[in-house]
Amino acid sequence: MTASDTRLPALIAQCKRKDERAQRELFAFAYPAAMGVCRRYAPSREEAHSILNEGFLKVFTQLDKYKEELSFLAWVKK
Repeated sequence: MTASDTRLPALIAQCKRKDERAQRELFAFAYPAAMGVCRRYAPSREEAHSILNEGFLKVFTQLDKYKEELSFLAWVKK
């Protein structure tokens, strides 16, 4: 899946409904970009993973705040 993929809005909608399969797919999609940010700020890979997990908890609990006209990956990184 790419950032311009037409499936992304549907996937986000499924995640808002707590669909675990969709959450795994969205996590896999955003993981490389999010991990890149975490690795820049964390002193170790383990710490980066911890930060990443905390960040994705926020992503999944605050998806209602995401505006579709924005880049999803940019929103995740922020």
